[in-house]
Amino acid sequence: MLAFALSHAGPLVMFAILFGAGIFGFGIAPLFLAVIPSESVPPTMTGAAVGVPTGVSELVGGVLMPVVAGGLADVYGLAVPMMVVGVVSLAAAFAGLFLIETAPGATAETLPLAAPRAIPE
Repeated sequence: MLAFALSHAGPLVMFAILFGAGIFGFGIAPLFLAVIPSESVPPTMTGAAVGVPTGVSELVGGVLMPVVAGGLADVYGLAVPMMVVGVVSLAAAFAGLFLIETAPGATAETLPLAAPRAIPE
């Protein structure tokens, strides 16, 4: 979004920037809305761990942000909401660097394969 806000190119370049952001942004949504929360809690809390971030993101992104972005655009110009989205996205990516891997399969040491056993006759 920062590239979109800071670009003064024509409509095709703007479309290409938004198209790329849409593919890469929406393509990773299952990771941060389902996989990471479900691996971070016990199996009995998986539904809540997936539902709460999804609900909060829908409420904030679908209800609150259009009002805030519209107000910022009215006061400061159309580029400011895109800059806010870009800064928030970079902050979330930076915070993601500090997540601790909790999946048992990814953190356990791999054991050597056992030697094949002879079949008794």
